[in-house]
Amino acid sequence: MGWGNNPANPEWDAGRSPFLSSSPRDAAHPQDWPYEEKVLGFAAYSFDALESPGKTVAAFRPAWWTSDGYRQSVKPPEDLFCTVADDSCDPSKINDGAENEPNAGPCKIATGSDDIKFTCWWHKKAQWKDCSTSCGNEIVRFNTSYPEEADGTAYPPNCSVNATDSGNAAPPKALVIDDTADGTASVRPNCPQPKANAGKFTFAFAGDGSGLYPSKMDLHQLGAGFGGHFYLGHTRTPGDKGGKLNVSGTWQLKNAQTGWHRIAVHLPDHGAWAQQAHYVINLGDGTTKDRYINQGRKANNWVSLGVYKLNGRASVTLSTETEDGTGDDDIAFDAVAFQPLPGKPRDIVAALGDSYSSGEGSGNYYTETDADYGKDTWSACRRGKNAWPRKMKLPGQSTSAGELSDAWSADSELGFVACSGAWTTDVARQTSGYLGSNGKVVNLDGQFREAPQIDSGVLDENTTMVTLSIGGNDAGFPQVLKECALTGCPPEEDIKKKIDAAQSGDPNRNIVGVGPLLELIRAKAPNAKIMVMGYPQLFGSIGLTCVTGVGTTGAQILNRMAVYMQQAEMKTVESLGDKNIVYVNPDRSFDGKRACDDPEGINKLVKAQNGDGDFKCLSTDSGCISRESYHPNKTGTSAYADAMQQAIGSLREANDAPDSRRQRP
Repeated sequence: MGWGNNPANPEWDAGRSPFLSSSPRDAAHPQDWPYEEKVLGFAAYSFDALESPGKTVAAFRPAWWTSDGYRQSVKPPEDLFCTVADDSCDPSKINDGAENEPNAGPCKIATGSDDIKFTCWWHKKAQWKDCSTSCGNEIVRFNTSYPEEADGTAYPPNCSVNATDSGNAAPPKALVIDDTADGTASVRPNCPQPKANAGKFTFAFAGDGSGLYPSKMDLHQLGAGFGGHFYLGHTRTPGDKGGKLNVSGTWQLKNAQTGWHRIAVHLPDHGAWAQQAHYVINLGDGTTKDRYINQGRKANNWVSLGVYKLNGRASVTLSTETEDGTGDDDIAFDAVAFQPLPGKPRDIVAALGDSYSSGEGSGNYYTETDADYGKDTWSACRRGKNAWPRKMKLPGQSTSAGELSDAWSADSELGFVACSGAWTTDVARQTSGYLGSNGKVVNLDGQFREAPQIDSGVLDENTTMVTLSIGGNDAGFPQVLKECALTGCPPEEDIKKKIDAAQSGDPNRNIVGVGPLLELIRAKAPNAKIMVMGYPQLFGSIGLTCVTGVGTTGAQILNRMAVYMQQAEMKTVESLGDKNIVYVNPDRSFDGKRACDDPEGINKLVKAQNGDGDFKCLSTDSGCISRESYHPNKTGTSAYADAMQQAIGSLREANDAPDSRRQRP
């Protein structure tokens, strides 16, 4: 036995438990045990693994022992292969303070001058148990007479470009490039290649400078996703391990394409968890665009990366490097589609903002934005299908922006990146980083681990409209609501001071401010109408029969502060002197639809937990409040959509010429 795998080596923690005996989490850091101990640990201890969605089973059947004590002794004593006489190893120096340095550890032999090598090799037999009583016994599950089991059906692949039970439809008439070459047989039965490749997929692997490519060790493949196959790696920060583990994949068209195209990516239903997958789109002439998306759909989905004017053999590149990478999150390489369009879509809309734009309170949230409360992977941007940016109908359209987006409309593109809890700082940039000083993920409520909204790629010179609601969190309204409910509302003058500070910014509180944020958005989207949606008064028919959660006086104060906020944001917009930045007051659209009205368009207090990303509370906690509290429900988001439609319609009627209904290249 070489010194590297000797249990006495200081590379291994002294007094460690057998591998997997304490927790299945041991498998997350197997480098803390020598190889032989890992083999024995796997023989002694199994763990639960996901066999199919929602179903966990034992990963394998371990051996059996006649007692738990004998099972624990599967790990040999740490001094078993360490004696002064047999391998010049001093067992008295086995401890956590030992090092592989001369006179600092158990091994007493050092050879070489520059590169010290410890050579306490063990060349004898060793025994630490009597197998007649204390050894493990194997379980032979599949003997020679056992019939072959049927193929599994978990995680069915998407084997068509049309909508099926296994996935949505690809963009119509799209040029598709899969991650496998034409003619590659699928490992999944009855899953032929859905469509011939219109280009080629290739990998680039980082090397270590000596001709070796350690990055290849972290590339894996699974029989799922589009066409029954996709690759995956794990996200890491740029420069981690010297960048030697970076893997990038590129989908490039075989033939040059010109004109407007929508580009979409296929995400598999598992093995895709990255919250900020960074796609770099080369338009074919060397011009590049960046687009970040959250991959955790947990469904076989085609997802739009946006619309672009191509000029050559365009390509899309995805890397395993992300700003929040820890080596844990899967990032998937599946298929890419290029959808030819007749011209530039009339409406290229970017929906930014906070919870009042994301759809918080209206339910039906996208899975990747509503997951894992309490974990490092927590994601609670809570973008929902009932959000008003999806419900609004743009002038000349008979269907909503969301429906047009889902149908891959040639007339409309919707980039939806609003996030529940967002402050102006979250929309503008992330300031403290995604990883703490200990290398662990720091989840920023309001951004979580997604890219900053203005850097997500939904804004550029082609954007025709930006919608957002923002400033409520900067003004401290969540805290005001909490105080009103628990101890009584703070003084109105204090609330007004924070509302005012939210407009211009407050460096002491790390607030960018509504005004400065709008200027940043204008710089990113110089040709867009920027529609700033306000906040309505929350409460309607306040009386003894309506339990507001904040009391009658509190409800009145909150309504007055909502009006003050409306006036402050209107002044902020007007002060910018940009006629294409417009404030939209939604208050009239909420008449008769506020909390305490019938129908009620704004939730009162809602008890958690509503969705995997919502706050989770103990069963004994009667005051557990959901993120949905005091947010528009489905009735309310429809009122919001009506307010925006009226505002946009008025602008279009005043400014659009009759023959400018569609822009052409």
